[in-house]
Amino acid sequence: MNRLGGNVPFVFLERVKDDFKQRYSANIQNEGSHPLADDDEDDDLFEDRFSIAYNLDREFGPRLKEHMQYCMDHPEEISKLAKLKAQITEVKGIMMDNIEKVIFFLS
Repeated sequence: MNRLGGNVPFVFLERVKDDFKQRYSANIQNEGSHPLADDDEDDDLFEDRFSIAYNLDREFGPRLKEHMQYCMDHPEEISKLAKLKAQITEVKGIMMDNIEKVIFFLS
């Protein structure tokens, strides 16, 4: 059994978050009903939430499985990606510190 690196679960979650935002953010930001809610005009809040959860599971569940399978099949690539993201975050932090120092020096 392959043991996944410590960064793989975080990369998996990042992939899922990005995919979820790409698929649903535009619909959720619009005013009106939830994109996964049923079209019934009832006032049953529990039923509406259950319907949303069920529809999300049915619609997005297979995507979760795809992301999970990809991460399990490509742990080396995922680990490299996690390391690269960490390096980018570190460089970004250094750049932000330097910009703040320059701004402080110029003011």
